[in-house]
Amino acid sequence: LALILEFSPEGGRMSDTCTAAFPQLLKLNRWEFSRNIPSLTRLLIAYLRKGIIQTLNHQSKSLDDIVVVFHVLIQNENYKQYTFDLLRAIVLYVPPEVRCFKEVLNVVKFEAMSSHPTRLSNEILSHFFTLFVAKFGTKAFYDVFDCKSNDLAINFLLYKWIPSLLSTPPTRLEAKSHIFGLTRLLFGDRALGFDIQ
Repeated sequence: LALILEFSPEGGRMSDTCTAAFPQLLKLNRWEFSRNIPSLTRLLIAYLRKGIIQTLNHQSKSLDDIVVVFHVLIQNENYKQYTFDLLRAIVLYVPPEVRCFKEVLNVVKFEAMSSHPTRLSNEILSHFFTLFVAKFGTKAFYDVFDCKSNDLAINFLLYKWIPSLLSTPPTRLEAKSHIFGLTRLLFGDRALGFDIQ
């Protein structure tokens, strides 16, 4: 089914059969077995890319179940890649006004602000905010941290984002995304305003 969605024509209407199958994908018992995670994550991302959010008019209870799936993934270190893949798809394909986007963003915000070991690695957090800044801009980034000053944003940048780049340097497209996101943060409409050196 993931292949059917991935190779279906861009802009084409999702079939009623595919739409009806979506709530079944998000049933929690399907995500309890590790062998299912790769294929289920790929299928969920294919649905998001094909516009299931718009097809369901942003209102279906199934969309809230995406948050439940996200919590399943972040509980297991072995699912780190799938967690990132889902986060990337949420940033790219889910409108920010949809409740599941806001709830996932609240989890990411909590993890980003925590001074203790978290369920989301710094690498995943930095990749997430790279895409987030690239798509939504610097103001949206500050709004995530409720920044009346820049302190929380700067702390995240200095103690989580930058160290993750130094410990695990991104390559190719991910590296370009980081360059774009960081440049936008440092020199955009509302620059962070601290000495880069």
